[in-house]
Amino acid sequence: MSNEDQRSDGFLTVTPVGGEMWAEAIGRLILNFGAAELVINLLLMQWSSDALVVEELFGGPLGRRISLLERLGEREDSLAERRREFDRAIETLKRYSKTRNAVAHNALILGWKTPDHSDAPDCIGVPDLRKAKSDPDGLAPIVGRSDLIKALDETAEAVGMLRSLLLETPEISLWLTDRQQHPA
Repeated sequence: MSNEDQRSDGFLTVTPVGGEMWAEAIGRLILNFGAAELVINLLLMQWSSDALVVEELFGGPLGRRISLLERLGEREDSLAERRREFDRAIETLKRYSKTRNAVAHNALILGWKTPDHSDAPDCIGVPDLRKAKSDPDGLAPIVGRSDLIKALDETAEAVGMLRSLLLETPEISLWLTDRQQHPA
């Protein structure tokens, strides 16, 4: 057993060579979606006339909050000049929320075509096991590192767009500035 192996409650976890790159990419995607959730929640609070409904959604699935934000955005006159940007950001977050869920809830796997595993793996990725149910052969598509990098770039852009909408609102801008100057 290498020094990178760890035992925890009887389970063996092995960090593959190069696993740091995966850990960093997965961690960054999770952080991007944490930022997305904050921005989405703040926009929901700003655009919704019913704070109780928004409060109830905060603990619910992100997909539901993205859909509500999209619907509220359709009524938002302030988006007139930025409608295309907003729609693209929403579509990006919808699409990559599935990637985020796959990497957050499934293990990184290594696959070899040969049984001796003497060479580098032929495949490294995260299987999206939820999609295996709908595949005729029961195969799970693999989220590869290039998929993760693309998701990172595009979600960062989408979050930036939504964040810019928040910063156009003086009270939200002051709230964010205050939090940056006086962290908890």
